[in-house]
Amino acid sequence: MRYIQSTIVEHITRQCTPDAGTLHFVLPSYPSRILRGIGEEIEEHLARHPELGARLRYGIAYRLGREWQDSNDAGERADFAVIRERRWYNEGNNLTSLRNEARPADVGCLVSLIAGYEHIDDRASLRDFYRLDQRAIWEICLKRSFLSWVKERLGEHLDPCGNRDEFQRIADLLKTFYEHGLADLLGISLYLEKLNLDGVMTGGEAYQLVLTQLSDFGLPCLAGLSRSRAPATRYIAPAQEFMNYSMFLEPTSRDRAMTAIENFRKDKSDELPEESVLGPFSSLGELIDALERYIIDRSTTDRDRLRQADFVYIHDQILGYRKRGTRMRRTARKLRGLAPEVFLRALWLTLADWKKGADASTAQLAEGLKSIALESVEFKHDFDAGDEAESGYEDRDLAEAFLKKVLGGLDSYLKDQIRLTVDGADGPRDVEMQCRLEPGGEGVSLVYTRTSTAQPTLKFVVVVMAQGEAPYRQEFLWCLPPHHQSRILVHLYNCVREDYQAGRDALPAVGLPFIPETFLARDADEVCRLLSIALQSEDRLVTDLLAAEGMNELEAVYRPLRDLAEAYQRFIHAFHHTGFFAALNSDFDRLQSAYREAYRKHIEHASVSVSGPLLLKAFMVVPKAAAEASDWAWQRQLEGAVVTPLHPAVLDMIRHQHTFLCESFCFCVRQALADPEEHAFSERHWNRVADLAQMQWPIFGTLAADGQTLDTNVRSYGYLHLVGECSGAASLVTSRLLLDDDADDDEEITDTELFRVTQASKLIHQVLGDYRSLHAHASDGISIGAYCGREIQPVVAGIDAFLKDAMNGRDERPYSLQLTIFSDSRDDSSVMRWISSWRDRWQVAECAQGKAHYAHCRISISHRVIAPGADHEPFAKLLSGASFDVMLFTEFITAGRSSFVDLGEGPALADDYRKFPVLERTCCAVRGGGLERQRERVLSNPRFLLGSLHAEVMARLNDHHQPSDCHAVISQSNYQPWETVVDAAHRCSTWVVCIDPSVDEYLLRRTGAGDAHSREIIGFGTGVGPHGENNYTVSTEQFSMADVRRRISDKVLSCLGPWDATTREAIAESLVREASQIAGLSVVKATGPSEYVRDYIAYATIRKLLPPDPNSFCDDLVSVDAYRHWFDETKDAERPDLLRLRARIVDGYIRVDAQIIECKLAQQSEGYLVKARQQIESGLRRLVPCFRPREPGRPTGIDDPPDQRYWWMQLHRLIASRAQTSRPEYQKAIMALERLSEGEFYISWQAAAVGIWTDVADGTLRHRSPWHLNLDGGSIDISVVTAGREFIRAACLTDARGNIFSTEPALRRGPCSSSASISDDADPTSQVGHAEAPGVTGGSVPAETDTSPRSLAGNALGAEPTDVDESEPKASQYDQDVGGMVATVSPAKPMNDCAKQAGDPPMSVDDSGHHGSMIPASSAGTAGIVHAEASAGAGVRGRVPKRILLGQTTSDGRDVYWEFGHPDLPNRHILVFGASGTGKTYTIQALLNELAASGQNSLIVDYTNGFTNPQLDAVTVARLNPTQHVVKREPLPVNPFRRQTSTFDGLEIEESPADTAGRVSGIFSEVYQLGDQQKSALYSAIRDGIQEEGDAFSLSKLMQRLEDLRAVGGPTANSAASVISRIQPFVDTRPFGREAEGSWERLFSDDVSRCHIIQLATFIKDSARLITEFALIDLYWYYRARGSKDQPKVIVLDEIQNLDHRLESPLGQFLTEGRKFGISLILATQTLSNLSKDQSDRLFQASHKLFFRPADTEIRSFSKILETATATHADVWVQRLSSLKRGECFSLGHALNETTGKLETSKYFRIRVSSLESRLGGV
Repeated sequence: MRYIQSTIVEHITRQCTPDAGTLHFVLPSYPSRILRGIGEEIEEHLARHPELGARLRYGIAYRLGREWQDSNDAGERADFAVIRERRWYNEGNNLTSLRNEARPADVGCLVSLIAGYEHIDDRASLRDFYRLDQRAIWEICLKRSFLSWVKERLGEHLDPCGNRDEFQRIADLLKTFYEHGLADLLGISLYLEKLNLDGVMTGGEAYQLVLTQLSDFGLPCLAGLSRSRAPATRYIAPAQEFMNYSMFLEPTSRDRAMTAIENFRKDKSDELPEESVLGPFSSLGELIDALERYIIDRSTTDRDRLRQADFVYIHDQILGYRKRGTRMRRTARKLRGLAPEVFLRALWLTLADWKKGADASTAQLAEGLKSIALESVEFKHDFDAGDEAESGYEDRDLAEAFLKKVLGGLDSYLKDQIRLTVDGADGPRDVEMQCRLEPGGEGVSLVYTRTSTAQPTLKFVVVVMAQGEAPYRQEFLWCLPPHHQSRILVHLYNCVREDYQAGRDALPAVGLPFIPETFLARDADEVCRLLSIALQSEDRLVTDLLAAEGMNELEAVYRPLRDLAEAYQRFIHAFHHTGFFAALNSDFDRLQSAYREAYRKHIEHASVSVSGPLLLKAFMVVPKAAAEASDWAWQRQLEGAVVTPLHPAVLDMIRHQHTFLCESFCFCVRQALADPEEHAFSERHWNRVADLAQMQWPIFGTLAADGQTLDTNVRSYGYLHLVGECSGAASLVTSRLLLDDDADDDEEITDTELFRVTQASKLIHQVLGDYRSLHAHASDGISIGAYCGREIQPVVAGIDAFLKDAMNGRDERPYSLQLTIFSDSRDDSSVMRWISSWRDRWQVAECAQGKAHYAHCRISISHRVIAPGADHEPFAKLLSGASFDVMLFTEFITAGRSSFVDLGEGPALADDYRKFPVLERTCCAVRGGGLERQRERVLSNPRFLLGSLHAEVMARLNDHHQPSDCHAVISQSNYQPWETVVDAAHRCSTWVVCIDPSVDEYLLRRTGAGDAHSREIIGFGTGVGPHGENNYTVSTEQFSMADVRRRISDKVLSCLGPWDATTREAIAESLVREASQIAGLSVVKATGPSEYVRDYIAYATIRKLLPPDPNSFCDDLVSVDAYRHWFDETKDAERPDLLRLRARIVDGYIRVDAQIIECKLAQQSEGYLVKARQQIESGLRRLVPCFRPREPGRPTGIDDPPDQRYWWMQLHRLIASRAQTSRPEYQKAIMALERLSEGEFYISWQAAAVGIWTDVADGTLRHRSPWHLNLDGGSIDISVVTAGREFIRAACLTDARGNIFSTEPALRRGPCSSSASISDDADPTSQVGHAEAPGVTGGSVPAETDTSPRSLAGNALGAEPTDVDESEPKASQYDQDVGGMVATVSPAKPMNDCAKQAGDPPMSVDDSGHHGSMIPASSAGTAGIVHAEASAGAGVRGRVPKRILLGQTTSDGRDVYWEFGHPDLPNRHILVFGASGTGKTYTIQALLNELAASGQNSLIVDYTNGFTNPQLDAVTVARLNPTQHVVKREPLPVNPFRRQTSTFDGLEIEESPADTAGRVSGIFSEVYQLGDQQKSALYSAIRDGIQEEGDAFSLSKLMQRLEDLRAVGGPTANSAASVISRIQPFVDTRPFGREAEGSWERLFSDDVSRCHIIQLATFIKDSARLITEFALIDLYWYYRARGSKDQPKVIVLDEIQNLDHRLESPLGQFLTEGRKFGISLILATQTLSNLSKDQSDRLFQASHKLFFRPADTEIRSFSKILETATATHADVWVQRLSSLKRGECFSLGHALNETTGKLETSKYFRIRVSSLESRLGGV
C-alpha cells in the first residue's frame, strides 16, 4: 500500500515550510503498516531538511492500538511494537495534550498528526484538524486521477514519457473502478503494488496485462478494451451480471442469449480471434461450448474459465451478435425548425445511426453507400375547413395546400444541392439522392390525419441504402404547431396576396395589431405566438405605398418602383401556385433585379427623388395604428418594424442560407464518412453548422426621430427580425393575456433544447469548474448570480454540465447550488418557463436517465426583478446586499448611438459564391477624446446587396448631402451606464464573468492605489458564441496585490532555487508586471496549484523576451487556453501555450506575424520537449489552415471549408479587440479590418519551443536544431531553445532580451500570391522577434548558439558568435540527435564511439510509445553481425546473421534490430514505406552493407534508376563493389517462355504449353491492360509457339506468329494487330539473351561483388516492368526447385506499387512461399493506394516494416495500417508520422524480449537509421 502512503506523506510534507506554524491533520484508521510507514517517512523527511525547522507530533488512537495488540496477525503486532517504541501510541487514551500543544518558539512548523479517526470517541474536538480521509486524498492529493500512481508503478519498468497514452488509459480504468465502488484507494494501491510486470516491454503490454487481471475488482478479463474506443463503464454492469448469473436468470434472457450464440456459431465460428480473446480456451468453438454450458447449467467451472476469456468479445461479438441485414430501428424523433435544415438534420442523424450499426470498415462503409431517400409519410394537421366546406374545400385540401406552399420545390432543390461523392471500386461515384417530400410529387403517398388535441406534425422517413445490406430506415416528426414560422410565412403571403387579388399592383407594407406587444417578447417562441395571433386577426391592413398621396409618374423612381411591384406580384403568385422553394429558385432573380434597380435609381437621384421614405418602409410589418396615419408613408422615420420573408432582403438571405446548409452538409458528411470515429457524426457538429447558418441583420437598422437617429437594435429569430424599438401603446397585460389564451398549445422545452452545449455554455461550465478547483469551499457548494440580456439557456446548460462534473465520483454528500436570476421589469415569463422546465428535471432526478447528478444536489433559485433605469442604479443597489461566488452578465450592453461612416468607394469585394455565415465585425478602440470606454461594431454587410442598398437609402434620408457611394453602418455600445453595476458586482462577488460583444479587458481592468485591491483580469477571450460574436472577461477584486506578490515569491523559491528574499521579490514584481500584458493569463490562478504557477512564470518570461512593438496596430501575446473553442473540433486535446499576433496596416492591408510558443518550466528532460513539439504541431495544424487568407482570384465557395469566413472573423475579432487607433486613423483602420473580414490580409508563421530547466543553473539561452514540419503545402522550421533557471533571474532583473526564434517566418500567405511564400517585396514587414543567429548565413541554423544574458552591450542578449561548421553533410550522413545538439558522425568513427558528451542532458523519451528491452550496444558483438570492421564479408560464405542493426531509438539511443536469423521469424521480408527523400534508399544500402558483412549477397532489380553507381553512397560502392548488369548492353539471360517445372510428392511436373501461355500472356495483359480478345490472340500465339518449338520459342518468333494471325484475317486479325502495336517497342529492345545455367546462383555466391544490380536504366516504364516481372518469374522457379530457408537470397525491389501484386504473380508467390526456399525481400514503396485489400494484406505479411514520413496524401492511409497493427488510434499515428525527420522512421515488427527470450510481435519504436560510417567504421 505504498502508493497511498507516499501520497499522504507528500501532501503533509509539502505544507511544511519554515513559517507554516502549526499544521493539524487527522487520518482514518488505516492499517498498521501504513500508519507506521507514514510516521517513519515524515520523520525521515524532516530530518533530511533541517532548514524547515519542523517537528512531528504523532498520536495513534488508543482503541486502534489495542486491536493491533490483540490481533492474530503477526505483522500488525510487529508494527504496533515499533509504533509504541517510537512513542506514537496514545497510551493514556487522551489526545488533549497533542491537540492543545503549543508550537515552541524555535520551531517554525509543528506537524500535529492524529491517526485512527474511527477509533476516537471525542471526534467533535477534532473539528480544527484537517481530515485526510480517502475523499480528501482523491480530490485534493490525487486530483481525481491515479496517473501519478501509475507512473510511479510502471515507471520502474517503462518510460513514462514514451508511454503516456497507455499510462493515462490505465489510470482512467482504475478511476472507473474506484468511482463505481469496485475498490477503495487502499485496494487500488495494493493492486498496483502486487501487479507483476515481468516481461512487459511496452505501455500497450502493461495496459493489456491490467485488463487481463481484474479479479481484485470482481470483474472478468476485459482485454478487448485495448482494441475498442468504448469506455470501461459500458461493460462493468454487464460483466457483474454475467459473473453472478443475473444476466441469465429470466428464461427469455437465456433464450435470447442462446439464439445469438447459435447465429454466431453459424456465421462466425470459423473466425480466428486473437490469443487474448480465448484465454484458457484452445479454440473459439471450445469457448462457445463453455458459454452455452454456463448459460444452460450455470456451471461454475465454466464460469471460472470464462472469467479468463475476453468479456468484451463475449459481450459484443457473441451475445450481442446480430445477423447481417437486421438493423435497429428507433422510434420517431421530434425535430423543430425550418426547412431545409430539419431535413438535413434528419439525414445527418440517420447516417450517424447507420454508421454506428454498420459492420464494416470506414472505407467499406463509404464505398457501400448507394442512395439516401427522404419521404413524407403522414401529416397530422389541425386545419379546419369550417365555412369553406360549403365551397367544396375539405380539411385535407387546406392541409395539402399548406404543405405545397411550404415545401413546393424542395424535392428538386435537395436533389440538385445534395451531391455526395464516395470512392467506389471503379473510382469516384455519386450517392443517389431521392426526395419525395412535397405533396403531389412523383411517388409521394402522403396520409392526412386531422387532430384537435395532438401537436401537428409531418412524419417523414430517411432511408439509407448500402451494398449488401437491408435498407436502414429512421422516422422523424417535424413539429408544426400553429405558431410555427412556416405557418407565419404562409399567413404573411396569403395576407399580401389577398390585396393583389383585389386588382392592385402594390408596393406593400403590412400593418398588424399587437406589434408593440411583440417587441416586449423575450424569446422566439413568444414572438411567433404574438405575430401569429396578429396575422389571424381581422384587424390588419395592407398599405400600398405606390398609392401614397403625392406619388406621381414624374417621380424619378416611379417606373422602377412599378417594375418592382410587378416582380413582387409575380413572386407572390409563384409562391401560391408552386411553393416557397420553387419561387425562390425561379422567380426571385427577377424580383431581386427589380429591387436593385429601384433602390439604385433612388440613390443615384437622391437629391431630387422623394421616394426614400417609401423604400424605407416597403415590405415591412409595422404597427397598424402607425400605418393608418395619413402622412405615414412620407414620414422619414420608422421607429420599429418586423422584417419578415415578405422583404426581398430576407429572401435573399434565406436563399444563401439554404445554399450554405446544403454545402456544409455535403462537406461534413464526406469528412464524417472518412473518419473511423463514431463521434464523427455527433449532433454537435451539425449544431455548429446550424448556428453558423442563423440569419441576422437582413437590414441594418431603421431611422427614428424624424430620420435623424439611426437605430441598429435588431433581434433576429429565424425568419423574423425585430428592428428598432416600437414605442407604441404596448401593454404588458395585453401580451400576457394573449399568450395565456394560447397557453394550451405550449411546446415543452426538450432536454436537447434545455441542455444543448454551446460555446457560451461551455465557457460558463469551464469558469465554474476553474472556480471550484481554486476555492476549497466550492467543493461543497457554490452561489451564482446571473443577468441574461437575451437567452438564459446557456446559463442553464453550463450549470448543468458543471453539476455533472461536481457530482462525478462524489459520494452521497449533498452539493449546494444557490442561483439568483436578475431580470428587468419587462415580461419575465420566458425566463420562468425555462426555469420551470429545468426544475422539472430535478424532480425526476432519481429515475431519469442523465439526471442522476441532481439526486444529491440542493438547489435554490430566486428571481429578483430590477426596475429599469438609464443608469442601472437600482440594479447596483440590489447587488450591494448580495453575496456570490460567481456573478454572470451575458449580452447585457445594448446598442447605443449608431452612425453611417463614409467609406468612399468602399473595399473591392470578391464576388463570392458563399455569403454565409453572417458575422458582425468589431471595431478597434479609439484613443483620446473620451472614447476609451466606448466600443463600436460594424453591422453592415456589403456581401448582401439588398440590405446594403436599404442602408444607403437610410443614409441619404439621414443626411441629404451624403456624397459617398458606400457607407458602413457602425453601432456604438457604451459601457458607461453599466459601470456602476459591474463595480457593485465585483464588491459582492469573488469572480465576475461578462459575456458580450462589446466587453473587453481594457473596459474591466482597474488598478488600485498602492497595494489596495485592484481588479485582476483572470481570463479574457474573443470569438465565443454561435457566430463568434462575443468576447468574455473573468475578473475579480477579491485579492491583494501585495499578497499575490508574496505568494509568487514563495513559488519562485520552491520552483527556481534558493535566492535571497530581495531577489525573489524583485523577480516576482517583474513577473507580475509582464504577465499583466498577456491576455487570458491570471495572477490569481498562479497562487493556486503548482502547475498554474509554473505556467505563470514561464509565460511571463516569454512576454519579457518578446516586448510589444509600440508602432504596431496590435501586438499581443495571448494564452491559447482562453481560446479553447478554437480546438473544439480537433480530435486531440493538444494545444500550445501562447500565440503572439503582431498586426500592422501596410498599404491598406493588415499584415499579421503569428508566432506559436510552447514553454516548459520543469526539471530537465527531453520528454518535455517531445510534448512541446506535439503541442506546437497540433496548434500549427489547426490554426494555419483556419487563418489562411483568401487565395487571389478565387471566390469563397469553391474547394474551401464552409466555415472559412468564420475563422477570418475569429482573427478579425481577436486583433480588433486588442488594437487601438486614433480618430484621424480610424477610417484607415476600419477599411483594413473590413478587408481582413473578407480574407484579404497577409500572414506569416513562426513557432518555438522553450525549455527552462529548473535543475540547471545555467543562464545561457541555447538554440538547438530546429524541428521541421510540412504543412498546408509548405513547411516550417520550429525553433528550439533551452536555458537554466539563472536565465529567468537575468531576464527579470537586468531587462535582458533573448531571441527565441532561430528560423525565418514561413508559410507566408496573402491575397497577392497563392504560393507558399510571399517575397520581401510583396511583404515589406520586418520579422517579429527574429534576428539572424550569430555565425549563420543563408538561413542555416547553428547546432548551438549561445545567447546568454551575461553581456548586454552586444546583440540581442549579448550573444557571442560561435564557431559553427556550416558545410552541408553528405546525403549519406544522418545527424545524430545527441542531447538535442546536432553531432554529425565522422565517416571513420564507429557508432559506439559516438557516445553522448559529458554534460549532455539525459535522453529519457522514446517517441515510439514503447520502451522495449533491447539487447544493449555492448553486447552487439555477440548478438550477430552488426559492426563489422573488415571489408564487407570478404571470405565469408553463407553465414546467416542473427540480427541486422536498423538504428537507434530517438530517445535514448538503444539499438533496434531486424531479427533476420531468428528461427521463430515467420519470413525474412522487410517493407520500407515513405515519401521520396525521406531516407528509404539510404536505409536499403545500410541493410545491404550489414548483410554483406556476414557474407550475404544481394540482388537489386533497378527499374527506377535509383541504384546506379552515382546514386549509391561512396561507402556502399567501396564495400559492396556492386556490379551493374545494364540490360540495354547485356540482355538478361532469361527465357520468358521456358516451361517451368515443379515438384509434387517427389515427382517433377512440367508446365503444359497452355499453362506457360496463360502465365506469360497474363503478364503482358497486366502491364499493357489488354482486352479479352487481344489477350486471347496473344495466348494462342504463345501456346502454339511453345507446342511447336519448345524452349527455342522467343519474342521475335512470337511477333512472327502474331503477324501470321493478322495476315490470315478473320476475327482475330484485328486483335493480333493491336497486340503487335502494343508490344513491338518492347520486343525491339531485345531485352532477353541466351539462358546461362546457374546464372542466378553465381550472382549470390560472388565473393568479389557483394551486390548485383539488374540495371534497367533508359527503358521506358512498361518495358522495365515487363523485364522485372519475367526476371522475378525466372528467379522464383529457379529457387523454388533449389532454394533452402537456411541459405537466404536477398532481393531488393523499389517502387513496388508498380509491380503485379496478384497472388499468382511472382511477387505474390515470394511473399507467401518465399521463406521455404530462402527468398528474402527488401521492398520499398511510396504508396499503397493502388492495391486492393487482399494485395495490401499479403504485402503486410512481411515480418518487419519501416515507416518513414509518408507524403501528405498517404499519411492517413498509412496511419490506418498502423492503427490495425498496434491498436493505437490512427490520429495518433498521423501526428507521429508527420513529425518524422529525414532518416527517422518507425520500426514495426518482431522484437526479442531480453527478459523472456521470446520473439514478440508488433513492437514499434521510433528510430534514427544509423549512418553507414557509424555502423561499419568507414571504408
